[in-house]
Amino acid sequence: MMSSDTFIEYARQVASNNLSEYYRADNQHLFKEIPPHAFELVWFAHELGNKKCLFFCNEEGMKNYYTEVTYDVNRHKIYVDTYNKVLNMSYDVP
Repeated sequence: MMSSDTFIEYARQVASNNLSEYYRADNQHLFKEIPPHAFELVWFAHELGNKKCLFFCNEEGMKNYYTEVTYDVNRHKIYVDTYNKVLNMSYDVP
């Protein structure tokens, strides 16, 4: 099983590849390689043997994207979800 540090770096590379592919599909005439260092770790969890990371992309023009990478140790699979932040609001708590 891979260590947490190894998973985080692997997940960062997966996030980079995933968002770069999305950008290429959305802008077929352009290619933008989004480097792994552009992904800031927001959250990490290791529960029941599975691992999950949430990254924020700080690359110019891509700053509303979050990528979640999950490692299922039983199936030896990585799942990737990419989200586009569309709204940020705050509310006072009574």
